[in-house]
Amino acid sequence: MLKMPMTLPWLPKRSSEPKIYDLHCPKCGWGTTVEIGKADADSRCVHGEESALEIRETLPDRCRKCGAKLKKRRLRVCLRD
Repeated sequence: MLKMPMTLPWLPKRSSEPKIYDLHCPKCGWGTTVEIGKADADSRCVHGEESALEIRETLPDRCRKCGAKLKKRRLRVCLRD
């Protein structure tokens, strides 16, 4: 009998790609790129530097400068070879 884990093709697989969003305010032109995830000490770079992307658990709804509603666009990042 084989002792291999059985994978079923119809079951959804957990995505390992990061969830990155481009946020832009149409009123004042402010924009940023945000990654959705847990912000902790392990999310920093190896040398203790801040990451290039802002890491948040939720996306903001309103602009920081003028308070208008933000336009959100997901950026697809493929990590597969």
